[in-house]
Amino acid sequence: MATYEEKIAELNETLAKRYETPEPTQAPEAPEATATPEPTPTPTDLEAAKDKVEGITEQIDTILESDDIDEIQSGIEALEADLASTTESLNAASAELDQQRAALEEAQTVLEEKEQALADANAEIDTLNGQIGALNSQSEEDQVKLQALNEQLAAAQANADAISAELDEARAAYDKQVAELSAYLLTREYADGDATSASTASNAIQVANDGVTGTCSIGNDALSGNNVVISIQDMNGAELYRSEAMKPGETLNSVTLTAPQAPGAHDVMIVTTIYDDNGNIQQRTRMPAVLTVAE
Repeated sequence: MATYEEKIAELNETLAKRYETPEPTQAPEAPEATATPEPTPTPTDLEAAKDKVEGITEQIDTILESDDIDEIQSGIEALEADLASTTESLNAASAELDQQRAALEEAQTVLEEKEQALADANAEIDTLNGQIGALNSQSEEDQVKLQALNEQLAAAQANADAISAELDEARAAYDKQVAELSAYLLTREYADGDATSASTASNAIQVANDGVTGTCSIGNDALSGNNVVISIQDMNGAELYRSEAMKPGETLNSVTLTAPQAPGAHDVMIVTTIYDDNGNIQQRTRMPAVLTVAE
């Protein structure tokens, strides 16, 4: 069975181990800008531990000085209870310190991840800024081209506006002339012997080799306002063809001569006769032409 001195020696050794000053631990390496020191016991905590050890040592000295066995036994039991309580507190503090270290390591990992994400984002921003700079340079060139095109467009628009104005003037003048002519034709009251003639005729008449079937282009213009009769006469006044009365707007495109003509070219007259509503001759015009008979 251990003596009181052995128990006290064992108790002193245990207390020395429990309350010895802990060595400071090395904090994990971290980026310089974000380094966070690992929590270590503060000077106040260490001083309290030292005071605790000194207090227990004084209690041991007091116990050893006593000659009363019961008093020594009681003191040892009190010291053992105090030791158990202190050990429990130290274990709890150690567990809490481990949790703090784990939380610190986790926070350090998250911080490093965020720093890397920030570095990646800054790199992307630099890349985008470079692209924007290139596009801005290109945009300046495009702006110059666009300005030149806009100037060309403005000039073309001004020219088109001027031509449009001229067209409007020409259209107005044309409409005025048509209106004046229409009014003249519709409202004029003819005196005896008056008439209006507006005919068109080609001075070439082509006849087939049968000597009688021919083509021509003789028209009574719509503006004439009168019926006309077209006749073809030779140079002696003999009538070779006579049409029915032609209304304004009608055209004579074919003829059938009264008698076959010899092959070759013949000088003729195209006679346009204007009649009034009662069939009386109002005007007669003559136009020389050539009648050609095919061989």
